[in-house]
Amino acid sequence: MSQLFKFSYFLILLGCLKGTDSAQLLIEPSFLLVEEDWPVGTHLPVTICPKNVKILSGDPASYFTVVKINETCSTLQLNLALDADKENADGLRGQSFSLVIAGPKKSRATLEVQIVDVNDNSPQFSNTPSSFEISENAEIGTDIFKVTTLDPDTGISGISRFSVEGDSSFTLAKRKCSSGKCSTQLRLAKKLDFEEKPIHTFNITAKDGDPHSNRTHTVAHTVTIHVKNENDEPPKFLTDFSQVFPIFKSTKPGDIIAKLEAIDVENGAEIQFGMKENEHLKIDSKSGNVLLKKLPTDDALITVELYATSSKNGKSKTVEMKLRLMNDEATLPKIAENQEKPELCEFPIYEAHLIQGTGTFSTPLKIKTLKSMAEEKPRLIGGSESFDLNVIDDFHVELKVLNAEKVASQVLDSAQLLVKSQSGQCRIVLRSAAQMTPKASPIAQKLKIIPKFEKSEYQFQVVENREPTVLGEVKVISDGPVTYEILGENGEKFQISNDGEIQNLEPIDRETYEKFELIVKATDLNGSSGKSQLIIHVKDENDNSPIFDKEHYFITVDEGKSEKLKITATDADSGKNGQIVYSIDQKIDNLPIDISPDGMLFIGAIDRENMGNSNEVNLTVTASDSGEPKRSASATVTIRVKDINDNSPVFSNSRYSIPLDANISPGGIIGRLEATDADSTSPNNYVTYTSGDPKFTVSDSGEILFTGPGTLEKSASLEFNVTAQDGGDPMNSANALVVINEHRSMKSIENELTTQINSNDTGGEKSEIKWLNAGMPGYTYEIIRASADGFSDSEVATWISIDSKSGRIYTLKKVDPSRVKQIKLHISMRKGKREVPVELIINVMDTDDVTPIYSTPTRKLSVTESATLGTTVVDMPVEGIKEQNEIKPIFKNSSNFAVSLLESSVLGTVLDLPYPLATDRDSSKFSTLKYSMTGDEGYFKIDESNSTIRLVAPLDFETQRVHSLSIKCVDNQGREPHHEVFASVTVTVIDVNDNAPVIHNTDLTHLSIEEDAQVGQVVTVLVISDSDEGGVQKTEIDVNSTLFRADSDKKLVVIASLKGHAGQRICSTVTATDVGGLRATSPYCVTVYPAKNTHHNPLVITPKQNSIHYFDENIVYDELLKVKVLEEDGDIGNVTFRLDEMFKKILACRINNCTSTHLFISVNDRNDNCPMFPKQDVRLTVLENEKGKRQVGRIPAALDSDFHSDNTKVCYTTDTPLFFFSDPTLPILFTNSSFDREHKKQHQISITAYDCHLSCRDPHKPINGTIVALIDVLDINDNFPKFSEKIYTSTVVQGHVTTGSHILTVQATDLDEEPEGLKYSIRGFVRSPSHSFVAAESPISIDKSTGELSATEILKDSSYSFTVVVTDGAGHEDTASVVISVVTYAQQTELVFDAPFELIMKNEKKIAENLSNATGLQTIVDKCRQNANFTLMLVHFMDINGQFVNVDRAVNLLMSSSAESRRELRSVYGLREAFPPVPIPSKVPQYILIAVLLFFVISILSMCIWCRQRNNYERKLRHISAQASTVHTVTLGRGGKQTCNPGYGEIPIISRHHHPPPAPPPPTSADLQSTEL
Repeated sequence: MSQLFKFSYFLILLGCLKGTDSAQLLIEPSFLLVEEDWPVGTHLPVTICPKNVKILSGDPASYFTVVKINETCSTLQLNLALDADKENADGLRGQSFSLVIAGPKKSRATLEVQIVDVNDNSPQFSNTPSSFEISENAEIGTDIFKVTTLDPDTGISGISRFSVEGDSSFTLAKRKCSSGKCSTQLRLAKKLDFEEKPIHTFNITAKDGDPHSNRTHTVAHTVTIHVKNENDEPPKFLTDFSQVFPIFKSTKPGDIIAKLEAIDVENGAEIQFGMKENEHLKIDSKSGNVLLKKLPTDDALITVELYATSSKNGKSKTVEMKLRLMNDEATLPKIAENQEKPELCEFPIYEAHLIQGTGTFSTPLKIKTLKSMAEEKPRLIGGSESFDLNVIDDFHVELKVLNAEKVASQVLDSAQLLVKSQSGQCRIVLRSAAQMTPKASPIAQKLKIIPKFEKSEYQFQVVENREPTVLGEVKVISDGPVTYEILGENGEKFQISNDGEIQNLEPIDRETYEKFELIVKATDLNGSSGKSQLIIHVKDENDNSPIFDKEHYFITVDEGKSEKLKITATDADSGKNGQIVYSIDQKIDNLPIDISPDGMLFIGAIDRENMGNSNEVNLTVTASDSGEPKRSASATVTIRVKDINDNSPVFSNSRYSIPLDANISPGGIIGRLEATDADSTSPNNYVTYTSGDPKFTVSDSGEILFTGPGTLEKSASLEFNVTAQDGGDPMNSANALVVINEHRSMKSIENELTTQINSNDTGGEKSEIKWLNAGMPGYTYEIIRASADGFSDSEVATWISIDSKSGRIYTLKKVDPSRVKQIKLHISMRKGKREVPVELIINVMDTDDVTPIYSTPTRKLSVTESATLGTTVVDMPVEGIKEQNEIKPIFKNSSNFAVSLLESSVLGTVLDLPYPLATDRDSSKFSTLKYSMTGDEGYFKIDESNSTIRLVAPLDFETQRVHSLSIKCVDNQGREPHHEVFASVTVTVIDVNDNAPVIHNTDLTHLSIEEDAQVGQVVTVLVISDSDEGGVQKTEIDVNSTLFRADSDKKLVVIASLKGHAGQRICSTVTATDVGGLRATSPYCVTVYPAKNTHHNPLVITPKQNSIHYFDENIVYDELLKVKVLEEDGDIGNVTFRLDEMFKKILACRINNCTSTHLFISVNDRNDNCPMFPKQDVRLTVLENEKGKRQVGRIPAALDSDFHSDNTKVCYTTDTPLFFFSDPTLPILFTNSSFDREHKKQHQISITAYDCHLSCRDPHKPINGTIVALIDVLDINDNFPKFSEKIYTSTVVQGHVTTGSHILTVQATDLDEEPEGLKYSIRGFVRSPSHSFVAAESPISIDKSTGELSATEILKDSSYSFTVVVTDGAGHEDTASVVISVVTYAQQTELVFDAPFELIMKNEKKIAENLSNATGLQTIVDKCRQNANFTLMLVHFMDINGQFVNVDRAVNLLMSSSAESRRELRSVYGLREAFPPVPIPSKVPQYILIAVLLFFVISILSMCIWCRQRNNYERKLRHISAQASTVHTVTLGRGGKQTCNPGYGEIPIISRHHHPPPAPPPPTSADLQSTEL
């Protein structure tokens, strides 16, 4: 009962809970941010449960619909496009929804939907000047003007980022943005120089939106800055200092070496000359004459420093002058064109007056020269055909007329003649008698006023490539006539008239000369002159085509991958004429290739297999400039596509059925299969085969071979798979089934066959001879013999060849049918061990010359008797006559056609040409012509049969005015033999009015003017263009207003008083109409500001009504907004301001008249929180020796506390290239490096988390978060253990080693980790000189863990040798040899070293090596012992056979050695002498003889003493025996009693049996002492 109650309670509770859930309305999330470009018709990211809900309120326009997403929940679907820039009734921009959702059982919930603005509006420049003037002396940082943009987007999308492009002399200040309006100040970044660059043109760009996203817009505003010239230029030298000035040896101190000339370009002021102090020269500061102080002693080059200083601005110019001592007869240096010649005449200029119409002078002109003319007569330059100089004496010449009639017929007023010699020059100006002044004289009168130009600088412009034309005029202030001349480099390209008009003499190329900086000089009759700077600018024309930096570009791309290539061309023209746009002439279908206007070639993923046999794509890229007319150039781009292995092999059949007709032995071919790979290149398309049955193999050519064992019976029936694999990486494969003896049977092989070949098929390339047995599967073919009547077999064999695999027979030479009628071949067909002989007879047919044959040899004809001569009786068909194609087609109009076509012509229009375009006089089929067209861009198409050319694409006069077509015509329908001819067709496009005018102004909706503007005042200038008629078509402009109109110069001007319109925004539409009636319209708005206030409400200029102002968070602003009202004279102080917090508005009041302005403040989320890691370190692992890209592990994600998603994007990077993040936004660490744990067990790297936009700034924390990653390299047993030595030696003293004694320890190391340690063992036998011990019986054992060697028994032999092995956990091993020497003390010796014990121990091996070298024996160190002042080393020596060497011998060899090692032992290690190296004295043999004699004497005495003792012993023995006989006597012998030797007595024998002890003997007379026995 209790359990039933509990169950009932549970059901009730469950029902209550279920009822509660069903009534609950769940919306997740409850606040939704949706971008304004959310696609219409798609679901919003919100879930509403349960499904039966509806929208009660908040969506009057039905932007959203509730739709079901499953059986339990719903969502919202967007019905209408959203707009976050929409201006609401309160003046605010934005869009949001507060939706009330109704669910079951009257449940309610609210969903807040906020529409997020996306950057869908571009910024627009407002009230930003396009031209401005600034002084060249302006300081760096000077504000030039204000730059303003407007953008209706909100947030970061409405904030513009400004930059200056194209000129580093200018920069921009920090921007300020409010209510979609951003502004900045253009500032000077570098000093300006009028002389270097008078005009600066650049672009100010404004870019809105997030710079790291794709939603950005960029607009540009072109600005031209005119630099105002200031008085800051130094003087300019006119003298050419590139030459070396001569100092003649005849020159005396004080003589003039050269005359310098310089001018003040800007001021025309006097010049002061100076020279750096030197011993040879000096200079006159006023005249510029360089004078000699001291003649140089040699002809070495002299360099002096000169300077010219303006007397007005104090600026100086410094130059170097080079001089050299020369002989008097040396050639004078060439005088530069801009340097005046030295004076030749008394006056520089003379006037000669001609009587008009007579050709005679009114007064003879005589010229006095300053130097004698005996050496050289002056020359007359200019007019030498009409005038000449007559020498009167050495110092006078007279100008005379040579041809009076010619002079009389010419107008020579103001013409000039030049009198010139090496000494100098002067000028003659011809005057007409009618213009002769009363005081005219051959010698110029002295004038009072020095000529002076009205301007210190003149600037003119010459259009590039124009024929000579007047450029401008210069004017001089003077009280008399002056003559002009132009000085300076390239001055000869211009001339100046007597009236000061300057014109070019030849066309100028701007690419060679951008401008000319010249001097214009005016000289009066006195010779006084004035100078002015003359600058002539060359205006560019579009006369240069773009030039590519390469004629041919090559790029290699992988199949299926995208690449980019920058194509670059340059244009020598400037401005628009040099702006280049790139395009592809003919795009290739199905290939994703395109080029951007700036030359970036984009290559998409290309499938190599779709390209056919070629792996290259050739494109023609055209670079066109923006000039008029446009010029272009082309370059070829070759794209090589690298094949990748993206196709698998494909069998020709999925199942191969192979019948057998004979037993097959191993090696026999049973059939053939084939698989192909669609990849284009090897090894990707190289196919190999693998058999699934080991009894069969498949060759690379597809032949299936039986490999055994045994024989494959012809009745066998089986099947197996064959796999085809390509050679690519990675490898692709396919499978096919092979079935033996299924259905098919092989056709029978013919042993005797006949075929034929035509003789004309045997010439040129090889021809195939068809025969029946060719292509038999599995057979190989060989020609055994080739024969023909009348020819040797070897010669016939050179006519024919056979393919050994396919059996195809080919001819190699032309066969003469008149000599060869038949060829007989004996062919061997082999398949495995089976061979089939075949005899093939080839009949040679004569087809070279065909004899004409009448189709009807006999025919009966009839003709009337009235037939005239020449009448055709009958046509007789003849067979066998070969027709010839002898005549080429001929185009009409000499192969040149021209036609005009309106650009509005409909598609399909036929060009008005004389069709057919070509004719052919051949008969029959050869006269059939075929046409094709090349060179067109797809605008026209030609009918290949009748040559009709039709329009297939719309024409555009403004894009291309002329189309050049190349027509190709071939006869015989293009088949061989045929002829080709070509013709050109020029199609001229006739312009029609098909382009409407374009209004270029972007600020027409933001115009402004004052209320008191006068009629005729300009509001703005309209920029309107029309592409028709080359851009010169007239356009009518209507502004649709009674207050404004557009004048003939396209200026918008005021035409009526604006009084009473203050505060109004007058808007209308500008309509531009061309002569064809095409129109363009654009809205414009003019805001009228009051001229003055008359005590009405203050006019608030800023901020605007209902404007939104954005401010960054966490910034302390001194002021948020500045309210600005229209200033009035003396009345600005009467305006008061206050903030109405209740209604969120600002009140500006004058007395009681107030103006309210509503404002909205929006706080921007600044990127002021940088990513931080939640912990300081992380530990990861990576496996040793792995290769390729692989994941190491995940690190803790860094956190960013900012709100906006754009500010919370975190990227990761490392400080080492060994590890990286494949996706920098994911905290997953990768590596593609291989690690060696033995080289480095652990890698410590620093991982940095940073703001992906690189824009976070936190004043209290670092901008990047860091975490230390410890990456352990997990060990793989990839190293072998290694013994510390390859040979271990040890010495033990005989008798000192017992069972269990330690001998030595062998040690090995392994770079790998060995958890169980290394294992040691003895391999093979333990060998000694007399025995070989197996491991079980070895007297020496080894500890498996430590490598300690110990004795298992006493070591008796002199030495033991064996091999020890060390093994690691992976089975890697190393071996070493062990040699143990067992020595006696007599085999060892001690060597004494006067060296510290540590030094000897450290160099023990080196010392042993030196001992071995010195003695020639193997030296083994047994032990070292330290004494107070020296070190003892115990050693023994062995020979090459391993035998011990006598110590004395070894030491003697050591001490007597003269080897370098012996000296090193003594000098470095202090080896003492083992015995005195004293030579043996000459008496040594005597001492030896005496010693031998003494030995013999002692030996004899010893023998005597021994014999005596022996006798005594025997006597005592006999005596004892006698005494003992009374006790117990034993007789020795075989039987019977024998008599004892009387000399010795009887020997008592003690029995071994245990008898009772005998009775004591009776007392005797003598006492026996047992010790004597």
